[in-house]
Amino acid sequence: MTPHTCRRQVQQFFFRVPVQAFAMRAFVIVVLLLVATVYADTDSNSLQDDESKNSTSSPSKYRLPEELYRKAFSFMVHSKVFKNFTFQQAVDLVDSLDTWEASDEIQRNFPYYLSGYDFDDRPVWIAEAGKYNVRKWVERGGDDLQNLLKYMFQASIRILKSFAAKDRPGREVREGVFFGDMDGFDMTQVTHFPTVAFVLNEALTWREFIDLAMGRLIVVNANYPTQLAASIARPIAGKLMERVELFGTNRAKWMAEIRRLLPEESIPTWYGGKSTFKPLEIYG
Repeated sequence: MTPHTCRRQVQQFFFRVPVQAFAMRAFVIVVLLLVATVYADTDSNSLQDDESKNSTSSPSKYRLPEELYRKAFSFMVHSKVFKNFTFQQAVDLVDSLDTWEASDEIQRNFPYYLSGYDFDDRPVWIAEAGKYNVRKWVERGGDDLQNLLKYMFQASIRILKSFAAKDRPGREVREGVFFGDMDGFDMTQVTHFPTVAFVLNEALTWREFIDLAMGRLIVVNANYPTQLAASIARPIAGKLMERVELFGTNRAKWMAEIRRLLPEESIPTWYGGKSTFKPLEIYG
């Protein structure tokens, strides 16, 4: 599906359903994509321009462990954006993203962290996605939006590093657990057509990455419209929805479920984990 086709379908969808129904259906898309940081992208031409300017790698010497580049390349070849990349181009792109630093404003507004690992040694990445104001950056557009996309795509490199950290001979980690807290979510995000069109277009572009890397998505503080939206979206999303754990605003209920799904040492204190909890990595 081309971006033009995507925009046309979103526009038709937007105008043929009531606002309430649209919000419920669109909300689940935003939940799935804003949390799953591997979902996020940047314009492929911009990325290739950046890597050609900033590349310092050579075929015989790598800045990072070679296994990490091999892992990144194995994901890239399954995406339509990078399917024609050579291994060396993948090395250059990883180095470019890994060394790039986002503005303080972006980091403050879009923080995320690695809380630990699950029972299968899959990394657990957490984002307070309900506080992410994507609409603000969509309205700004230009370099501001491109830098946000680059920041999000940079997160995929950090996620790959967390995969590689648990790789062992004969056993490779290729999936992660993504945890989104939707507390504070503003419904104006999903009633803004350009934002919804933007998110849906990115989802279609990067769906291969999402399918490969998302082992489980845990969403907490999802309100009633979110629950209903998930049930509406389930037949459309297919098997992807089988990996989604959606919990409402009943804190006592979902905290008990979180302790069932994740080791206690990987659960933040404020989500029912140990009082001594410390994230392994923090960004933003």
